[in-house]
Amino acid sequence: MKTSKAYTFVIGSMDDFANLEDLMDYVEKGAFTEMKESVNYSVFEFDAPSECDLSTVQLIGYGYAFENDWCMDGTHSFFIEGTLARDEVLGNRG
Repeated sequence: MKTSKAYTFVIGSMDDFANLEDLMDYVEKGAFTEMKESVNYSVFEFDAPSECDLSTVQLIGYGYAFENDWCMDGTHSFFIEGTLARDEVLGNRG
């Protein structure tokens, strides 16, 4: 029986986030609170087979983002193992 792991891919506009750390901080602080400011970012949660290496997981995340009109130009992105709905994920940056 094959098992899978949950991952979260986050992508945000460089117009709204000066650097990757700003995007990570925003998502970490805003994961469980309603943020008042309007910024351009998206979160994609997905499952991947446990045997996938991290490069493949990152490509899957890019695939979800690109299917939703994001591109690599002018963006920062990262992924974490798990979902933003779980407390243990906060602070675990991939």
